Amino acid sequence: MFPSATFSGLLTTSIPQRADPNRPPLLRVLVVFDDGGYAHRSIARLAEAGYEVEHDSARARYEFEVRLRGGSYDVILADYSLRGWTGVDVLAAVKELEIDTPTIVIGPSGNAEIALKCIQAGASDYITKPVDPDQLVSLLRVWLYR
Repeated sequence: MFPSATFSGLLTTSIPQRADPNRPPLLRVLVVFDDGGYAHRSIARLAEAGYEVEHDSARARYEFEVRLRGGSYDVILADYSLRGWTGVDVLAAVKELEIDTPTIVIGPSGNAEIALKCIQAGASDYITKPVDPDQLVSLLRVWLYR
């Protein structure tokens, strides 16, 4: 469906240097969404922006924690509203496991209280739905090349 986006198993933390400079940069993403379609659209937007994307996805808290312990990622994209948990819970798990990976929470627009909670809980950034593809790519560039 999205030729540039592929699923992967264990991953490494840094963006690897490519032997072929003409190939797009490789981006390893952990997406935490209970809406699979929305997650795939976010990954597709990154691929359209020129990244070669490898990603794992998690819908449930247990699945997220297993992925987080077993892999390394360049960035975590997390929905705020998950079934039975929230983006703040995602951030708590990242902090508890002492993972130093930029985590961007995607949540509802018009709710400054939720955005503030996420930033206070350790989110690298907070963006609203519907996600502006240019904004997502711009944020990723900021966090990946800091």
